[in-house]
Amino acid sequence: MPQIPLYNKGLGATGVTTGGSLGPRASAGAFTGVGQELAKFGEVAGNMMYEYYDADKKAEAKSSIAAAENELNEKLEIYNDTDKTTNAETYDKQYKTNSTKYIKEISSKYNLRPNEQKLLVARLADLSAGKHQEGRRKVSAKQDAIRGYSQGTALDRNINAMVTNAVGTPLHEKARKDAINGIVEAGEGNTLRFLSVKNLDELNLAVEEKTYNTQINAASTIEETNKITASLETSKLPIEKKLTLIARNNAKKIEVEKVIVSNLVASTMYELDEENDTILVSDEERYIKVNNALNGKFPDESSQDKFDKLSNTEKAKVFAGLNTMKTNLQTEKTFLRKEQDAKYDEHNNEIKKGLEEKGLYTTGVNPKIIKEAEFQGKDRDKIIESMLTLNSKIVKGQYIDPEGLVVYADIARKINTG
Repeated sequence: MPQIPLYNKGLGATGVTTGGSLGPRASAGAFTGVGQELAKFGEVAGNMMYEYYDADKKAEAKSSIAAAENELNEKLEIYNDTDKTTNAETYDKQYKTNSTKYIKEISSKYNLRPNEQKLLVARLADLSAGKHQEGRRKVSAKQDAIRGYSQGTALDRNINAMVTNAVGTPLHEKARKDAINGIVEAGEGNTLRFLSVKNLDELNLAVEEKTYNTQINAASTIEETNKITASLETSKLPIEKKLTLIARNNAKKIEVEKVIVSNLVASTMYELDEENDTILVSDEERYIKVNNALNGKFPDESSQDKFDKLSNTEKAKVFAGLNTMKTNLQTEKTFLRKEQDAKYDEHNNEIKKGLEEKGLYTTGVNPKIIKEAEFQGKDRDKIIESMLTLNSKIVKGQYIDPEGLVVYADIARKINTG
């Protein structure tokens, strides 16, 4: 019997006989197929939601871990930069205490899934371990700096001892030995970079340079500065150091010249008393001493010796200073004389006023009063003589005005002749 194909949705074609029922007949799968498809869709959707949720949590964990690392890194950087510890053991203990505290404080700010929270703490611990090593290197560097500073100070002290003690003396040789040993020790202990000199050649040059500087500072005569100049010409110092020292020595020579010139000029102002103390001489004596010095004769042997050793150029500077002093003395003398003369004039005018009150300009006075008047100054005798002459004319009937001074001869003659 021919079969009529029937289709069950989702199950394909199914054969039936024409002898049976002509109505559609579905298999059991026709009733479960839809549910299976829905179940598959639900599983896929669930997986998608889980994957989305998991990715979100992972992103959150990644961001949190990065933020936590940044915060811990900043704290540990500040700690290492501000830590004053110079002992490695002490640093280790203090670092462990502080880093543990930082990790606990930072990790407690986050509420990640257990495994991710463990990962955050582990990452912070790894970061802390790296910063610990950085800190130890800084502590070691500080230890090197302390040792290097101590070694450098000792080296400078030995160089100074070599400079201040002559070559071959026990103190010089001991200082030299100690300096060399210090350089070797610094090289073995990784602190050579802190020393001002790093090998024997540099040590020799440093001692030579410091010796010249010491000599220049101590120079007090032209001969000493000239000797230093001659020595520098044969020195093995680098050319730039030689030029620097030559410039310093030339400046010192100028300074010494100024002091010598000043002292030679000043030697005319003082002398020694009976107790060998220096005293200032009078202006009159100083004027004499200055004139003598301008003729090349100084008041004491020491000054004379220093002057004789000067070059003609340097002597010219001394003479210039002496001439300036002579001019100043003359100016001062003139000023003082004028000042004193003004005082004498004021005093003498008072005396004249007293004589006027006694009738000098009217009837005349007893000449004895004029002779005993206390006129002052180098012109005292001239004033008295003038006053006596004036008084004599008045007694004779001549008229002189109080300023003297104009003689009215015609009036006098009329009075005398009646």
